[in-house]
Amino acid sequence: MDTITTKLHSVLSGTPLWVFFVFAYLLFVGISATKDRKMHIGKMFFMPGIFFALFLARLIMISRLDVCMIFSVAMLASMAFSYFFLKRESLKVEKPYVFVKGSCETLIVVMIIFCIKYFFGYMKAVNGESEEYLVAEIIASGIATGFLFNQVVRYMQLMYLKH
Repeated sequence: MDTITTKLHSVLSGTPLWVFFVFAYLLFVGISATKDRKMHIGKMFFMPGIFFALFLARLIMISRLDVCMIFSVAMLASMAFSYFFLKRESLKVEKPYVFVKGSCETLIVVMIIFCIKYFFGYMKAVNGESEEYLVAEIIASGIATGFLFNQVVRYMQLMYLKH
């Protein structure tokens, strides 16, 4: 038990301060998403846009076409899966606002993404870059981005089919 505590302490003490702020912000966003809310249509693009931008920054750093293909396949598969298998809710629309029903989906997804990114960041810091870490990180990023983009696509469809 003592070694687990020691290891956890060394991991957390080696974490940059900005990571804790990111965690707090994602937790805030996720908890906010559990409540019914009125949301501007533009805000729905914020989270998927951030994850897509993070991927693009990573792609620019490594400059590999195969990584782009892996990300694209993971993102499209995630969009297809979530489009066909996740619940569809009805929305109340007052353009440019949407009244979104609260759900734990966003909280769960952003916390999973944070944990995955944190884990791979730690592993890269300790063990260096490896092909396995890169592929797993890119697949996780693609799945998360696809899920979040699918939510936006569903909301946009509902908005424009209603009016």
